[in-house]
Amino acid sequence: MTAVLSGTADIGFMGSEASIYTYNEGANDYVVNFAQLTQRAGNFLVAREDIKDFKWEDLKGKKVIGGRKGGMPEMVFEYILNQNHIDPATDLTIDQNIDFGSTAAAFAEDKSDYDFTVEFEPGATNLEKQGKGYVVASLGTDSGYVPYTAFSAKKSYINKHPEVVQGFTNALQKGMDYVASHTPEDIAQAIAPQFKETTLETITTIISRYYEQDTWKKDLIFRQESFDLLQDILEEAGELKERAPYKDLVTTTYAEKAAKTSNDTQKTNLLYTPISTKPATSLAYYGIKNNAANFSSFCSIIFKLSYIRKNLLSAVFFFFLYSPIPAPHPGALSHNR
Repeated sequence: MTAVLSGTADIGFMGSEASIYTYNEGANDYVVNFAQLTQRAGNFLVAREDIKDFKWEDLKGKKVIGGRKGGMPEMVFEYILNQNHIDPATDLTIDQNIDFGSTAAAFAEDKSDYDFTVEFEPGATNLEKQGKGYVVASLGTDSGYVPYTAFSAKKSYINKHPEVVQGFTNALQKGMDYVASHTPEDIAQAIAPQFKETTLETITTIISRYYEQDTWKKDLIFRQESFDLLQDILEEAGELKERAPYKDLVTTTYAEKAAKTSNDTQKTNLLYTPISTKPATSLAYYGIKNNAANFSSFCSIIFKLSYIRKNLLSAVFFFFLYSPIPAPHPGALSHNR
């Protein structure tokens, strides 16, 4: 957010709550969300024991590794607890003092006395593979359709460069079309070269989990009901004193047009022709062709950047795949917001 507001970056990728905070702080040229990428929280509850019929009430009296106070992972967790009539402050013990990147290791220690931990991937899957824990619930599923991540830009930039924002959104939509039309196995094969430290089996397991819980939107339209849910979560956590207006902080113009273009293209049976016979796409402006190899490459790029640098838009577009699979810079997408 700082990079976008300062002008270092034209377009930012971040948690949608950041735009609400800056708007309420009185920013004149505030940030507007124009393309929502994910619609589910990406973390899971991991238990010490394999609980076949887990219920949230099972957390009462237990000790849990959570996230930092005020961060979206922790706020979503506490929102779920409250929805299940569990008081986060008195009904269980939540440890919020462990560094985001160290929670899985802390849980796996032989002397660890934690009963549960809240983990993103690949932490959740790795704990299962080590025999140290079992995924018993998805926070993404149980919290509802939360606009967890979105692309945004300052109001002035969107007004001055609508063609760039539209082209960028169109490109993102192609990435979402790829995800929607391919299996987790296909996607895992495509991105595996970028994550050599993670086995193909693990990548496939992770993608399958996110696929099954409907993490990725099929379009990029940021709808009001999800914006309202986000503000409900922030209010309940005590992090929001005044609700921000949806009409100011979200524009659906570009996502709606991208979705229509995508639908029209699919009807012509051109979008998913075999790679070997497919000509360069109409997005030659962005300098690449739409194929699995490029999908893999640009997934890697998006994991390494927390925002889009100036002039980068004229060279490439990003096929985005949401996933906390470890990248060279673990904090780049900062799930522990």
